[in-house]
Amino acid sequence: MAGTKRNNCNFWPLAHKFLGSYLSNVRNLSPNTVDAYKQSLKDFIDYLEQRFGLYYTQISIRQHHGRRCLEHTPETSTSQNKN
Repeated sequence: MAGTKRNNCNFWPLAHKFLGSYLSNVRNLSPNTVDAYKQSLKDFIDYLEQRFGLYYTQISIRQHHGRRCLEHTPETSTSQNKN
């Protein structure tokens, strides 16, 4: 069925392109506005880590009913940092 196919992709290349190129070049936003977007993303990632124990490496995007959604990608215990 169209729109329900799970297409996972890495979030970070898309975020990098959005923050580094799209906002400043296409939307013509000021460097201060782009920096505010970057800080908001960092704050959100910190929140996910503190509240839910999710690390930035576990974030991906999936297609769901024609919309892109953030998704938690579980990692095995061998790939997480151990102290």
